[in-house]
Amino acid sequence: MKFRHHLRETESVQVLIGNRVNTLARLAATQLLVTVATSTQWLARLVGCPSLLLPGPVPPAAMGAELVAARVTDCQYCQQNTCATGRDFACLDVSPEDIVSTVRSGLARL
Repeated sequence: MKFRHHLRETESVQVLIGNRVNTLARLAATQLLVTVATSTQWLARLVGCPSLLLPGPVPPAAMGAELVAARVTDCQYCQQNTCATGRDFACLDVSPEDIVSTVRSGLARL
């Protein structure tokens, strides 16, 4: 019984590693990752893929992204898991036009 459980855990780890390798390969072939603050941004950095971060409540300096979307609320970098103002995380409400503009100017600089 223990051996079967260990085998399933080993298979799960192999699947996880395979998925990460696939993600890394895709990021390595990408010119720019547009993302919120997640582990994908760090994986992109690992393979030299720059990222445009939509930081939400996380201060951009803490994330080290190459490009950052403009601040959209006065309380944006509160670092809270729930919105204290009840605005349903308006800090993530970045317009598509602003994203495209940041991507264009950022790619010209990178």
